[in-house]
Amino acid sequence: MLDKNLTPNVDPNLNPGNQQQPSDNVSLISSDLTITGSIDSVGSVTVEGTINGDVNCKNVLVKESGTVEGSLTAEMVDIHGTVEGTVTGDRVSLRKESKVLADVHHELIELEMGTEFSGELKRKPIKP
Repeated sequence: MLDKNLTPNVDPNLNPGNQQQPSDNVSLISSDLTITGSIDSVGSVTVEGTINGDVNCKNVLVKESGTVEGSLTAEMVDIHGTVEGTVTGDRVSLRKESKVLADVHHELIELEMGTEFSGELKRKPIKP
């Protein structure tokens, strides 16, 4: 008899058919790393180090130790660190410890009290 509580023994790291699963992909730029050049990812990027270039991905998190000098483009942008350039996102959050010297193009924006911000906020039409 089959036990209904049994789950198949499947390695979660296996990807049948080599299909990309962007929601599972997170690329970490660690605090000891400096990248000069652009980054493109179908998944998420977490920045603890420094990027001198553009970042284009699904979601981006710039931690307090993180710095981006260039443009950030993502569906969800969460900034705790420093960004100089341009920010474009559907949902953009500028946290109280962030320093943002950039024009921000957004559908939805969140600015916490204490955010250091210099630039223009430009609202994009909200997608249906």
